Amino acid sequence: MELESLIKAVASKAPAPGGGAVSCVTGSFACALASMAAKVTLDRTDFSKDANTAANLSDLAHQMDRDSDSFLHFAREDEKVSARLFAAYKQKASSEDEKQARSEQIQVTLIQATHLPLQVIALVVDDLALLENVARLVKPSILADVEVARDHLLTAFKGSNHNVENNLALIKDQASAQFLAKKQSALLDRIEKLDQALLEEIEKRKGK
Repeated sequence: MELESLIKAVASKAPAPGGGAVSCVTGSFACALASMAAKVTLDRTDFSKDANTAANLSDLAHQMDRDSDSFLHFAREDEKVSARLFAAYKQKASSEDEKQARSEQIQVTLIQATHLPLQVIALVVDDLALLENVARLVKPSILADVEVARDHLLTAFKGSNHNVENNLALIKDQASAQFLAKKQSALLDRIEKLDQALLEEIEKRKGK
């Protein structure tokens, strides 16, 4: 979907694409910025005597391009699972059997709709680690783009985490909810540590 079409789709009365998809697209922009920073540095720096750094930057750009595509894939998947969840809620149910079937379908889809943003958060974790390496190697003049990439990654995380929190409150199966909450907690711990390391690297490169 083209960017203008996506924005219009988000602004429409349809419930999806919504916050989950927007969070994923934000993550995709973050990776695109990081890739650009690496490529600009490669293009404007003489690495004839430093082939290792050039190879590292090229690899970082490739990984960020890959992850940018992965975020877009998650955006499409979020739209699909959101549509299934809304459809489950809209199912008409008159008899007790129908009500039970509707409730079960909602619960199954809620769990699916929680796994997906957790995958997005896991990708943010990976890319915060990669972004620290980008910050270490790119030209100082392009660090502002690295900072914007960081902001976008954190926005992708926060938006996805909102969905996780909202869904966990609605999941009735305690075993499933606890399993998902444990995954969430582990990811949150990693994000805090990785973001701190990234900030320190940026400040060091800026001479602060």
